[in-house]
Amino acid sequence: MELQHYHWLFLTPTENYGWRLVLMFSSLGNAPANQPPSPPQDTSQGVIAQAVRLWLRDCRAGSIDSGNTDPGNTDSDHTDSGSTDAKEQE
Repeated sequence: MELQHYHWLFLTPTENYGWRLVLMFSSLGNAPANQPPSPPQDTSQGVIAQAVRLWLRDCRAGSIDSGNTDPGNTDSDHTDSGSTDAKEQE
């Protein structure tokens, strides 16, 4: 038997930059799905929710890449605060 974990995250934007975890619900299910998953339980204070909070905090602090993988994107909202372009240095 293989267990599958399901998680629902409810996030809200912060006043400055980023997101904040509001609620998290989790459920367990079997694979193959011969039975329905367990009812969702509030896991907002669990270890996975804590890990998400730390990850979001690190993203806001700029210590984790924002995930912008489009090299052609020049949107100023997605620039790294610690990096400069060669054009800016000239």
